[in-house]
Amino acid sequence: MNGTQSLVMTTPCNTLNVPIMLTNTLITPDAAAIVSGTQGCLGSNGDDEAWVHAFLSHPIAYSRVNTTFTLTNEAGTIEFTSTSPAN
Repeated sequence: MNGTQSLVMTTPCNTLNVPIMLTNTLITPDAAAIVSGTQGCLGSNGDDEAWVHAFLSHPIAYSRVNTTFTLTNEAGTIEFTSTSPAN
């Protein structure tokens, strides 16, 4: 976006967008520059959104093994699995 790499994640309430620095194995978000929508979150949706904010506040290691793409840092892990073989 505007010449800056960014990472976009959608929560049950809002979409969060954060500028990043990217290397071969690490995504480093600029936590001070996270932008999100303005919808309020109730109950567990609010907890989920708070967790995503925490996740985006730390460097994120990433890897792909076969059909699984993994993002991990001190806040936790997110795994994406494809239903078709990786190319």
